[in-house]
Amino acid sequence: NHGVEALPNLETKIVAANTLISIPDFGSQDLFLETFTKPIEQKIEEAYHRYFSVQRRDIKLRIQNELKVLREQLGNEILNNIGAKESAGITEKARSIANWNPFDAQTSSDFFDARWMFGESLHGGFNIVIGNPPYGGTKISDELKKELNLGSKDIYGAFISKAFQKHLAPNGLLSFIVSDTFMTIKTHRPLREQILNHK
Repeated sequence: NHGVEALPNLETKIVAANTLISIPDFGSQDLFLETFTKPIEQKIEEAYHRYFSVQRRDIKLRIQNELKVLREQLGNEILNNIGAKESAGITEKARSIANWNPFDAQTSSDFFDARWMFGESLHGGFNIVIGNPPYGGTKISDELKKELNLGSKDIYGAFISKAFQKHLAPNGLLSFIVSDTFMTIKTHRPLREQILNHK
C-alpha cells in the first residue's frame, strides 16, 4: 500500500438503524440486571476498541466471532435473570440485543440504542446529531405521537423530538434539514416551544 495507512474499521462506529424505535427500559430490573450484564458489556466495548484498528483479516474475523458470542451471552443473561417474571417485551429486547450484528452490511436494525450499540460511554447521548429525516407523505403512528408528546404526525417532528429526548447529550448540538413548514404550521408549535424554552 506504499506506506499509506489503511482506514480504520468503521463497522462498529456506523450503524443502520431505526432511530425512532428504542429498546424499552427494563424498569425496576435495570439495577439488578447490571450485576450480570456490566462485565459482558465491558468485554464487548473492549473488543470494539481492539477491532477498530486491526488490519489482518483473520484477527478481524476472530474478534467478530468473539463479539457474536458475547452478544449471545448478554441476551442469555438478560433472559435468565428476568425470565417469565416479566413481559414478552423483555424477551424481545434480549433477542434484539443478542441478534444485532454490526458486521452485516446487508441488514439494518429495527431499533436504536446508543448504550447497547456503542457502549456505556455513549449512554448519555451524542455531542452532535446531524440528520436529514424524511418528510412529506410519511406519517407516524398515534402511539409514537403520544409517546413523543407531539402535536403533529409529521415524521420529521418525531425525529427531532426523539433526538432531544434520547440521542443528544445535555449540551449537545442538533442539526437537521427539515421542511420549512416546521416554522409555520400550528401542530408543530409545542415542539418549537420546547426547542425555544429548553434547548
